[in-house]
Amino acid sequence: MDSITFQKLKDIEARFAEVERGMSDPKVAQDPPVYQKLAKESKEIAPIVERYRAYKNALAEITKVQEMARLEADPDLREMAHEEIRSLESKRDALDAEIPLLLIPKDPNDEKNVLLEIRAGTGGDEAALFAAEMFRMYSRYAERQGWKVDVVSTSRSGQGGIKEVIAMIEGDRVYSKLRYESGVSRSPRRRAASTPRPSPSRSCPRPRRSTSRSTPRTSASTPSARRARAARA
Repeated sequence: MDSITFQKLKDIEARFAEVERGMSDPKVAQDPPVYQKLAKESKEIAPIVERYRAYKNALAEITKVQEMARLEADPDLREMAHEEIRSLESKRDALDAEIPLLLIPKDPNDEKNVLLEIRAGTGGDEAALFAAEMFRMYSRYAERQGWKVDVVSTSRSGQGGIKEVIAMIEGDRVYSKLRYESGVSRSPRRRAASTPRPSPSRSCPRPRRSTSRSTPRTSASTPSARRARAARA
């Protein structure tokens, strides 16, 4: 890790300590807007500080164990020390790769909620069933993330399919994880194994595919759409 990154991490750690002192101040505790602002900042930089401290501890432990291995006369104990050094170096390298990613500036929309829209595309009932399956997938993913899903509107078709569904997904950093959920999704038909497969000919039409399209932040331009856009604060 270079000196510039180290200095930046030191500054973040100092700021974290300052924020923690501010949150423990009785006067700040009596001012909800200020307290909430500090609490939000603390939550954002806490993971960086945690990994920075783990990185420093790993470096200190490596130095300590290396010195022990240098002074140890017993070959078995020395080998154990070298194994511990390798383990600590692996931990150090993992943190060295992870920390720069945490320092990347965040999108201001990352903390926002998402308005998810899914529309069945061409394919009739098959497309509607595929749209319903997609919505169940997003709902289960949201449940695993601890998010809340509120259905704003839905239009159902026969056989349990969905023509269109609009849902608000609320929770921690929803937009940061769903920002790229846009575009067209296709589900090609699969012929049953027991059904004889016809020989290719010009008279045999190609199987249709159910589709779904998404465009973040903007309205869909086709009748089949799936989009995840940041909800207004």
